[in-house]
Amino acid sequence: MSFHRLDIRRGTTLAVLPLALALVSGCGGESDKKDAKGSAASSAPAATVSPAAAKNGVETLPADQILAKATKAMKDSGSFQIKGKGSEGGQAMTMNLQVRGSSVLADITMGKMALRIIRIGDEVYIKGDQAFYSSLGGAEVAKLLGAKYMKGSVNDKQLRDIASLADPDELLKPDGKVTKGEQSRVNGRPVIALLDGTQGKLYVATEGEPHVLAMDEGGNAGNRIDVTYDKTVEIKAPPADQTIDASKIGKGG
Repeated sequence: MSFHRLDIRRGTTLAVLPLALALVSGCGGESDKKDAKGSAASSAPAATVSPAAAKNGVETLPADQILAKATKAMKDSGSFQIKGKGSEGGQAMTMNLQVRGSSVLADITMGKMALRIIRIGDEVYIKGDQAFYSSLGGAEVAKLLGAKYMKGSVNDKQLRDIASLADPDELLKPDGKVTKGEQSRVNGRPVIALLDGTQGKLYVATEGEPHVLAMDEGGNAGNRIDVTYDKTVEIKAPPADQTIDASKIGKGG
């Protein structure tokens, strides 16, 4: 539940760098002029959600049962958006994660770098901007990788850490023993806080569906995630000519 789960710099660097270096040695190609925010989703205005008045009773349950109900409610909702901002190592970070069923579109920034992750079922597509790839391997890596998505599976060892960012179960996984905190309000809605021993807090609605409405990390001022539901978004795979099969990188692709 700690906001440090948005600290993806270490995870993405460790996962992408070997692929980037392999691509430089094994593949060539022209880079196009599309950036990391190339077309992959179109969104319609979100439906307005009115908070339900009925109490759901989760505040009376043990903390682990509240978390289980909140995790299930998030997955059962069908579509939701997670937006967060914070800082790590003095650098500003943002995340905009849109989920529809088993498909996810995530746009992430770290300082001046940007990264897009598209997950459709077990398939995952990963694309960084020029600044991101330059930070991994210099101008040559930026030229070869900066214009394309790496395509692979959520089960690929090289991509697993990045793909896990699109897994709500991972996002809500506590870092320690879960305990109940105080009841308060988030965006005008009554909630109960769950704590995991890392100063992280997860806020669960106590009226209507027991949805997670927000997460934050008390030990790092300004780090906050807000969650909204019933978002209408279409998520689709990028065109084949904008992808590189991660399994073929370094094999002369």
